[in-house]
Amino acid sequence: MTLAIPAGWRCRGALDHGVLLSAVAPPMGVSGFLPTLRFVVAPVRVATAAWVAEELAELTARLGPLVVEHDASTHLGGRETFHRRVRHLRWGTVALTEQWGWLVGRLGFTLTASAAADEHDALAEVFAAVAASFAVDDPSTAPWPGQSPAGLSSSDVTRAARAARSATA
Repeated sequence: MTLAIPAGWRCRGALDHGVLLSAVAPPMGVSGFLPTLRFVVAPVRVATAAWVAEELAELTARLGPLVVEHDASTHLGGRETFHRRVRHLRWGTVALTEQWGWLVGRLGFTLTASAAADEHDALAEVFAAVAASFAVDDPSTAPWPGQSPAGLSSSDVTRAARAARSATA
């Protein structure tokens, strides 16, 4: 699995609960809101439309009330991709958050990118480039030792994704 993170961003990888990576941009504006990236993987046992709805519910639970400005499916890098952009308040600042998601085998990969609304335009291409850099082999064709894709737990997925990330980083 690969994902290109912009140079100069502070990055932490191999976090818990399926969070593979968290990155924060250097300070760039007066808002005090640092742009962030969050990359997550989790097993998916529902249809695509249900998974996309679950991801929106999880985003709402993390960010609080939000307004969906864009929500569509597209192809990015030859892979079916869902993309949404939401507006919300974060620490008293109006923020824009974009989210991309990919189903690969029975795993769901989600990239979330946030910035203050007045700084988003300067970062939109950066966020899109990070999303376009996503690449992963289909885990359903190459299960990890002792695991079948249908039997993966969240910790199995996290461990395997961490190992794959370490091998490509």
